[in-house]
Amino acid sequence: MPLLLILVGFLWQCSHLEEKPTPTTILLSLDGFRHDYLELYHPPHLSQLKQQGAYADALIPTFPTKTFPNHLSIVTGVHPGEHGIIANKFYNETKSSLYTLSDRKQVEDGRWYLVEPIWVKARRAGLLSATYFWPGSEAPIGGLTPHEFKKYDDSIPNIKRVEQVLQWLSRPLAKRPKFIALYFSDVDSQGHKFGPEAKETKEAVLHIDQMVGALWQGIKDQGLESEVNLIITSDHGMTALSEDKIIPLPEWLLREDSPMDDYLNGGAFLQIWPKPGRHQELFNQIKPQHFQAFEKGRFPKRWHLNENPRIAPILLVADLGYQFLAGQGSSSSPARLAKGGHGYDNEQKDMHGVFIAIGRDIKPAHLKAFSNTEVYTLLTNLLNLPSPRFSDQEALKALR
Repeated sequence: MPLLLILVGFLWQCSHLEEKPTPTTILLSLDGFRHDYLELYHPPHLSQLKQQGAYADALIPTFPTKTFPNHLSIVTGVHPGEHGIIANKFYNETKSSLYTLSDRKQVEDGRWYLVEPIWVKARRAGLLSATYFWPGSEAPIGGLTPHEFKKYDDSIPNIKRVEQVLQWLSRPLAKRPKFIALYFSDVDSQGHKFGPEAKETKEAVLHIDQMVGALWQGIKDQGLESEVNLIITSDHGMTALSEDKIIPLPEWLLREDSPMDDYLNGGAFLQIWPKPGRHQELFNQIKPQHFQAFEKGRFPKRWHLNENPRIAPILLVADLGYQFLAGQGSSSSPARLAKGGHGYDNEQKDMHGVFIAIGRDIKPAHLKAFSNTEVYTLLTNLLNLPSPRFSDQEALKALR
């Protein structure tokens, strides 16, 4: 677990933490910021933070490589199959209700979220927390929200979000949040519309870089470099799409006598529910071409989805760059013909995100790619909260 290298530095450099107040840790998400955008577009502020702090070759998302599942994995330390947000759109265990990120009522219903995130853990420990648009932070999870949070409104300029974070930091120490989460969507939006290597995506990267620069400069202007840790992540990457890589659903699946009862999603993957007693008939008729077909219980173990009751019995996962055009089922979500997409197998490098960390308790380091579930371990250590069990026993010995 390469992230433990940071923790080794953290424990080595900061044996004095008991004598100092817990610093504020800021967790920043750059939605859709692919791991290689730093090399492609040379954003100056992010590049400088990378040089001065710790960074990874990539941050590996969980599967599916979608926005809500991965934001929850970053702040809970577990895979979607455990925290329950298995896609941006999915049914509950009995298929009696539908979670979708466009439905504010569902997004704000804490019953969907099965594992407490870092801000709840911090609150239970008596630490103040605040979030600005982090997915899931509007819902009372375990009965608790952050002390302060903003309901998602994409029209709010990014600089206003930065100014709010700096305002939180300007408070007297006793009233200052110890955990802050901040979210920017621009890079993801432009990547979808224009593709990962379009000039519009480059412009979005450089704009977000300016926001990061404004945040870090504001921290320095307040003289808070010695009281803040900044953790920069992204939930997933992005790959190029084209109209010649569309996968239509077979006609027989859409007929009235089809063995298929329902399906969800579209784009990188499809969840399929067979009609009662027709599972094997349906699965046998699927002829994968530019996609793979999986039955529940036989999903790759690294996805950690086999035991989750919310996932469909059959999952079709497109090859990188291909997308399902799902049609007009009663609860379908037809893939729009975007020029960039994500949701693919998390082993695909185009799906990998970015990780940079800098601040009082961060030792400069160059890390190999690691899973985004390990960010939670870092957060708990920086906040002096009880840590989860380390997955790398050799690294654990080095900490003792």
